[in-house]
Amino acid sequence: MGEIVYYVHHDKRKAYLNITPNYECTNDCVFCDKHLLEGAVQSNLFLEKEPSLDEVIKEMHTKVDNKIVEEFIFCGIGEPLIYLDKVLEITKHIKKEYNKPVRINTNGQAYLINPERNVVHELELAGVNSISISVNALDSKAYNMLHKPKYKKDAFDSVLKFVKDCNASKIYTMVSFLEFSKLHKQAALEFARSLGLEEKQVRFRPIITK
Repeated sequence: MGEIVYYVHHDKRKAYLNITPNYECTNDCVFCDKHLLEGAVQSNLFLEKEPSLDEVIKEMHTKVDNKIVEEFIFCGIGEPLIYLDKVLEITKHIKKEYNKPVRINTNGQAYLINPERNVVHELELAGVNSISISVNALDSKAYNMLHKPKYKKDAFDSVLKFVKDCNASKIYTMVSFLEFSKLHKQAALEFARSLGLEEKQVRFRPIITK
């Protein structure tokens, strides 16, 4: 069983929450090397089954020092919003027991995964403070090529709607772009501005290599 709570570079100020079993995701990204990612964070993130709320709470109680932790981040190898109800439950628990900020790192396909739900409003009500949405492309064709989404037809447009809706809410919204050789950063910044974001809400992330 992999780790549910893990830290990057032994920095216990940021507690990462891995709740996605079997690396489950709605993308099959061409750049996703699970072994490299696990090596980078020095953690085993493969969960054979979905952890229960009690299992998550128990591991947080064991591993998290409330005097040190500054932020909780939903981020494993996989898409946490496939398990929206679990994210909401854990967030409420964090707010009650730790009173610390909660961030979600996501591929932004929440509306396709949960088509009957007002996801942004539910996240807002639960107490999510910030969200980072992986965009990585400036058009649907490039997005589909990079991410190989399960929802090929509507994925990119749905991600952009999710970005705009999050940004219109109380949740602080960021978008991220991997630093591919063909990525034009200025074009990415202009694209983000067209979605209503400011430059400070854009992150460029290095690609993990061997």
